[in-house]
Amino acid sequence: MSTSRRDRFLKRISTVGGGTREDVQMMLGGIVFDLRDQVARAMFTEEEMETVVSFHDRVEEFWRRTTVSNPPMEPLLMVAGLRQLCEGCTGPVVGFQPRLEQALTKAKTFADAREYDSEQK
Repeated sequence: MSTSRRDRFLKRISTVGGGTREDVQMMLGGIVFDLRDQVARAMFTEEEMETVVSFHDRVEEFWRRTTVSNPPMEPLLMVAGLRQLCEGCTGPVVGFQPRLEQALTKAKTFADAREYDSEQK
């Protein structure tokens, strides 16, 4: 029985999976691009721009650090960085906090699983 190219592709990516790192990277990248879009559409006042730009730069810098693969960011560092971003998510950018909290939850679960795996060895 022949399978379609689409079916083979879906099977291939389902075995690789997205993974927690990739989920966190996508969430952070999404925040960066959404911030840029909102700035371009003048959704922030001039008075809010200092906070917005500072937050954007912190998220972008952390996002870029999470994409380094050799060596990949340690899960506990990912948790710590996301926690700092959550704490700095105030004022005009507070709307991004739920996404950061979701990323933090995923990173905590990932770190806990890695810790458990290392204890079992």
